[in-house]
Amino acid sequence: MAARDAHVWRDGRFDTVALTELPPVTEGWGLFETLLVEANAPVLLDEHLDRIFLSARLLGLPIAPAETDESQRREQVRAASLELARRTPYDPGRMRLALDSGVVTLSLVPYDDGPSDEDRRRGAWAAIADESGHPLGAEAGHKVIPYTPLIEAREAAQAAGCVEVVFKDHKGHLLEGSASNLFVVLEGALLTPPLRGILPGVTRAAVLAAARRLRLSTREADVSVADLPRFEEAFITGSLKEILPLSRLGDQTLPVGPISLALLAALRSDRAAGR
Repeated sequence: MAARDAHVWRDGRFDTVALTELPPVTEGWGLFETLLVEANAPVLLDEHLDRIFLSARLLGLPIAPAETDESQRREQVRAASLELARRTPYDPGRMRLALDSGVVTLSLVPYDDGPSDEDRRRGAWAAIADESGHPLGAEAGHKVIPYTPLIEAREAAQAAGCVEVVFKDHKGHLLEGSASNLFVVLEGALLTPPLRGILPGVTRAAVLAAARRLRLSTREADVSVADLPRFEEAFITGSLKEILPLSRLGDQTLPVGPISLALLAALRSDRAAGR
């Protein structure tokens, strides 16, 4: 087995393939989830399954053969996810769950290109999109295949030296990143944009829960580009990146502050405790 192989499960069959043989999320019509795998276990697996099955229902996408009901399908995919993580040596790993025309494919590859803790202490730079509106339009809020508009937006930002691009609506409210949710600290309160045309992030929900346990002042609220100079901290969240503090958002320089780092520690503590 090559060190850089992908381990896969496709509707009942485990296999090993070259990384180059994995189907991209730029072709077809379906949904996908990306999960962090640590210590041979997918992190927040049930929450990811909840989201993809809900999206499939809302978008009218088939999730299983006609003879299999949704609860059976969910248990099948859950068991396969756990078994794939158990039998694969990558720690950490990146698992993708893809649903296309009723066919489920799981893949697990090494995850060795994420931010380090030193990167988090330094902070990262996220661009703000020049154009207003979400690239996915009416499908914003779902991890749809093809994901091409978001991938292209992120690659353009990365070419300019940024790690991410944050979208805004026509009123100048910040929405989310191409693969992340946004949080800011303003007047000591932790704010995140409301779930109105943005992805209900699994890590976003975990961060909100951790913030409540830390008794931080936390709320969903519109976050305006005009308020950038008043931001005390900002960070982005995602299943792989966890919490990544921002030292720059658009043209605004920001400190990497205590709330971002405290929430990162709390998030990891919650995960270790099985919350």
